[in-house]
Amino acid sequence: MSKPTGWVPGVRYSGYTGQVLVDDLNVTISREGFGGRLTGVELRRLTRDEVKVEHRPATRLRNGWVRLTDSTSGPRPRLEYQDPDLVLYTWQQREAFGDLLDRLTRPPGSSAH
Repeated sequence: MSKPTGWVPGVRYSGYTGQVLVDDLNVTISREGFGGRLTGVELRRLTRDEVKVEHRPATRLRNGWVRLTDSTSGPRPRLEYQDPDLVLYTWQQREAFGDLLDRLTRPPGSSAH
């Protein structure tokens, strides 16, 4: 069975305004669904070893977010959902995004827990 065009192996994390795909070389932010289309950016690919991670944890009252930037990232938009480097996630998605943060902030070559 052939792989679809643009297929990349890796681990996928789905949030409210997009998905983050992490593989050995890249971190890719893609946008699907209504929440994802709000940003106006369909795809953003960053080199994994240059990614800088910013994070606000989700609470029961407020969505959390992960902002993944590199040297090509522009200034932050005023509204979070318009930021092409940011993925919002809900309280129910907090464990998956905790795993994403662990994966991106772990030193290269180290294994999980």
